[in-house]
Amino acid sequence: AAPPGWTPEEPRPLSGYPYRRAVEAAGRAHLALVQARIRGRGGDCSDDEADAEEEEACEEQPAYRSKRKTADMLKNREDLYALLGLGHLRWQATPKQLKKAYRAAVLEHHPDKQVQTASEVDDEVFKALSDAYDTLSDPAKRRAYDSQDPFDDSAPGETEVAAAAAAGEFYALLAPVFARNAKWSETQPVPELGGPEAGEEEVQAFYAFWFSFRSWRDYSALHEYDLEEAESREERRWMERQNRARSSKLLKAERRRLLALAELAHRHDPRVAAREARLAAEREERR
Repeated sequence: AAPPGWTPEEPRPLSGYPYRRAVEAAGRAHLALVQARIRGRGGDCSDDEADAEEEEACEEQPAYRSKRKTADMLKNREDLYALLGLGHLRWQATPKQLKKAYRAAVLEHHPDKQVQTASEVDDEVFKALSDAYDTLSDPAKRRAYDSQDPFDDSAPGETEVAAAAAAGEFYALLAPVFARNAKWSETQPVPELGGPEAGEEEVQAFYAFWFSFRSWRDYSALHEYDLEEAESREERRWMERQNRARSSKLLKAERRRLLALAELAHRHDPRVAAREARLAAEREERR
């Protein structure tokens, strides 16, 4: 007698005759299939860059997605970091974190991990995810996008800083300002303002860094001319020169702003004042 729950297999054709057999894609094969559809292709493709950590993250995705979450993702299509679930990191997200988040988001929208027909693929969501990753994985595009994020350029004035230094609140006032502007540095990590316990060498290194600060801030979004509207090669070159001149002007203003911040802090830094007083006393003793 057959065991409970047993059902006979479907009969196979005679040996030597071809027949169709359903095959499911899973793991890397499934991800490759989804990425191919995002790019507008069908069929198989391979991705040899997936590592063990990313595969493990993909396997941990929930079995089903909610329609509400999909709708929320589409609302966030303009916020590329939020779309990939990295809104809390934004410009601080590493390339590896971007790739991992992209893979996880793609697989989350195919929870059954099997071949699906084109009509079953949510093209709108996948296109939004693909566009977000294409932008954030390209260094130049990402800098242009990050430069459009809302940013507080303000800094306390001379009177406010002087009063804070006199009240012992110099570091509490300016440390967040320097930390905020560290975003724009070509060199990472950026030295922090520190506190009264910082040594002289540390303080000197801090101001040397900020006095020669190199910013990567991109102003291409503020360009006046759209190169696609040029009617000739000469007009396009003229537009490019005008756009470069505008970017150069804005970048110079940005450098002046950051230099003014560093000079303001240096004038009122209690550690700098203490060092200058010590050096003056030493010079007086040598006389």
